[in-house]
Amino acid sequence: MSDEMPNVLIVPYNESPEEIIEDYAEMIKYNLKHGVPLEEILHDFFDEVNRWTAKQFLIDQAKECLQGLENIHKIETDFIDDELDDF
Repeated sequence: MSDEMPNVLIVPYNESPEEIIEDYAEMIKYNLKHGVPLEEILHDFFDEVNRWTAKQFLIDQAKECLQGLENIHKIETDFIDDELDDF
């Protein structure tokens, strides 16, 4: 496998579906032309997608957890403020 053209290409979020498909098609063509078996390309693609999916899941879970902590902090702060106002 050449270092110039990786087996798997992860594209930026701001690319259109057409650009993403074009990028992946070029990567597959390049690797097939250079003797990389299709099964290896697809296996690497699966591994990369699986890894990125897991990362995104963890990021989403962390965001949800942080939002929950912010909500708890707001409730506690509001409660304390209400208690102080009663004095």
